[in-house]
Amino acid sequence: MRIAFVGDICLETDPSVWATARTPDLHAVLGVDLIIGNFESVIDGPNVGKAADKICLSVPKQSLEKLRAIGVDVVSVANNHFGDYGPAAAKYTIEVLQNVFGRDRVFGWQDQPTAILAPGLQVVGVCFPETNPVVLEEPWGVNLAVGVEGLVAHHRSEGSELVVFAHWGEEHVACTAPELRTRARTLLDEGAAQIVASHSHVVGASEDKGRASVIYGLGNFLAEQVR
Repeated sequence: MRIAFVGDICLETDPSVWATARTPDLHAVLGVDLIIGNFESVIDGPNVGKAADKICLSVPKQSLEKLRAIGVDVVSVANNHFGDYGPAAAKYTIEVLQNVFGRDRVFGWQDQPTAILAPGLQVVGVCFPETNPVVLEEPWGVNLAVGVEGLVAHHRSEGSELVVFAHWGEEHVACTAPELRTRARTLLDEGAAQIVASHSHVVGASEDKGRASVIYGLGNFLAEQVR
């Protein structure tokens, strides 16, 4: 099996912008069987209130069918915008995403931190504190990175592999901070099969660590944010 990870997804607020666009099937373009992305928005958020003192991201649910059609199969919500409009919006977002992608293909929240990619291989979505996530009460909050090293070690001891899909770092900074390298080394030492990260909105560094590798920042995949 070949798996591709793509970066931050924050679709246009006007679904008509790309509703009729001709888009390829990314499975064929990338030569992969499964595509995983970071869904960094709430769905229909403004209809249910607004969080204060921060940028809030919301997209209409009509855009999701097109996202699915171009080949995105699995989505993580482990990011700092999942809680933008409170628990009701987070719950609604999960329900809509599960309806489009499937119940087992939406991960990175407290009640479902991981997704199964293949027998013996799972991915966990984790959001690190420097991204300033909105912390909601269980079960609708984002999956925070507390205890992720132990989770990785547990999977390794059980004979399975765990990919860490991390939301970390500083926005618009491509260079890798020393603390991120230290964090990645700890996760690999515990047995992470691979570390892939997003949040910076720019493409970052990657490095080979023998049996595994680290991609520190995937950049944006589909986002109307341009800087």
